[in-house]
Amino acid sequence: MTAGRIPSIEGGIQPTLLSTTGDIMYASSASNPARLAIGSSAQVLTVASGIPSWATATGPTFNAYLSSNQTVTSNVITKVQINTEEYDLGSCYDNATNYRFTPTTAGIYQVNITVQANGSSGTTIWLYKNGASIGELARTAGAGSPISGSRFVTMNGTTDYIEFFAQVASGTIVYGGQGTTIFGAAYLRSN
Repeated sequence: MTAGRIPSIEGGIQPTLLSTTGDIMYASSASNPARLAIGSSAQVLTVASGIPSWATATGPTFNAYLSSNQTVTSNVITKVQINTEEYDLGSCYDNATNYRFTPTTAGIYQVNITVQANGSSGTTIWLYKNGASIGELARTAGAGSPISGSRFVTMNGTTDYIEFFAQVASGTIVYGGQGTTIFGAAYLRSN
């Protein structure tokens, strides 16, 4: 037996079945092992007609951050102007005017928000859909502590959009910088 190889056993796995790092074995029928070659970057494993296969991930996804500090009015719910995209697959995030995500694929999205502000009495983060609050995501009582919130949101793929708002109690600054105040969403599946 050669080191690092799977031995050939009558009716078992052939040693040459896996030829490249990242290959996956699967059963193409009840007793027939087969090889699925590794996919490309950004592809996801899926199933088509009962057989595993690679596919390009579908659905818009973005992640962006506030590039520099934003001044806000203390204790007023204010839209956070997330203006620097790390990536925007599908080009559905407006980082220049409306600071909103309007996905072009209907489905369920996971939305993630992180904020850090100077509120000595805490900070609250809100998620808005189509101009109205759909709920408070998180709240902190401490000064300057980062907080994060996450929520699943159903979007229709045409007119629905989401925005990120914050309320800074006894403070006037939402801190900017990569890794400090972040807004992102990822397509999960159709609904």
